[in-house]
Amino acid sequence: MRRLGALALLGALLSACTTSESVYQGARGAVPDPADPAIFLVRHGWHTQIEAPLRTLPPFFLPLLPPDRDGGRYVMMGFGAKGYFDHADAGAMDGLQALFAADGALQISVVTDLVPGDGQHQARRLTLSPQGYARLLRFVANSVARDSAGRPRLDLAQKPNDYFYDTRAGYSLSYNCNDWTAAALAAGGVGVEGVSP
Repeated sequence: MRRLGALALLGALLSACTTSESVYQGARGAVPDPADPAIFLVRHGWHTQIEAPLRTLPPFFLPLLPPDRDGGRYVMMGFGAKGYFDHADAGAMDGLQALFAADGALQISVVTDLVPGDGQHQARRLTLSPQGYARLLRFVANSVARDSAGRPRLDLAQKPNDYFYDTRAGYSLSYNCNDWTAAALAAGGVGVEGVSP
């Protein structure tokens, strides 16, 4: 009986979260213009992230990139709970605890393919104005916590092309990975129907 009560509580908590489905399906970009920059909204299960072509990144964003960019074509940016999101050995209990309150982590990775060939990812192209593209990337850069000298606080480097930074915002039931994605999109001028960033 207790187990059923716990599952019901967990279901109620998760239903209050902004979901990857609501962000992925609700995102509405600008009217496409071939000259305007584009980003890609990527969905993997309950998680969303943003990817941008490496060649289109402005100079102010380059210091956040991992050093290994050989063969890289896209930069993946995603928010999650530190201790779960940035550690491969995190378990279900870590994920449950993250719903209530956890430090945040921002993953910045240089990748060769827009989505892995595992059939579990979806990607949508969204066109932004040049100003909106710069604002979105400023939002991402401003998500990173910095030391007293203004340097980004690196939490973990899993691989030379995969960095995790400490973030200014924590991760919780009221601010999860999909809320962060919606807020980044809003900064870039992309509305998400039914989601308040």
